[in-house]
Amino acid sequence: MAGLAFLTVISSSLVAMATAAPAGPAAYSGSMTYNPYNGNLGACGRPINNGDSTVAVAPKFFTAGNPGNDPICGRTVTITYNGKSATAQVWDKCPGCGDNDLDATPDLFTRMVGSLDPGRVNVQWTGI
Repeated sequence: MAGLAFLTVISSSLVAMATAAPAGPAAYSGSMTYNPYNGNLGACGRPINNGDSTVAVAPKFFTAGNPGNDPICGRTVTITYNGKSATAQVWDKCPGCGDNDLDATPDLFTRMVGSLDPGRVNVQWTGI
């Protein structure tokens, strides 16, 4: 009888594990600032224009020795600020950013915040 109870517990656990929702993208909270790129190259080796929907992320997200070959390059993140959401691609590294901070292009920052005046806002973002 004890063996049957043990099997029931094990099979219930396996069913729960098999039906659990898959984990979504990681979620972060941090500051978002902006950087006028003016067509300069980002760490991923791609020119970034001020009108692009592009962000730079903290160095902790870069894992390759050569940033231009890093798997983070080109990944999409979704940023939320005061009920507004936007997507952006990662094409740069931000050495001055905190672990969960983003550095956006001026156009992306303005679309999210309304103007460049605040300079820094707190955002939530997912991806990576």
